[in-house]
Amino acid sequence: MYLIYMVLYMKLTFMPIINDDHYLAYCSVLVTVSAIIGAPFWGAMGDKKGFKTTLLIVVVCDLVSKIIGLFCQ
Repeated sequence: MYLIYMVLYMKLTFMPIINDDHYLAYCSVLVTVSAIIGAPFWGAMGDKKGFKTTLLIVVVCDLVSKIIGLFCQ
């Protein structure tokens, strides 16, 4: 649910912090393209490796990307 909220209200959430509309639009496009590519990929991985292993990989990738994002500012 939080991802749906963030995608729908991304400009309202981040515009006071990041005052660059083009950057926020590029981020939105990147999130959409990643979801289009990632959903079938993780679905195929779930069929091959199993649900728990795939979920663990997704959670670890999410945590690593958020930690990297914290240090990139």
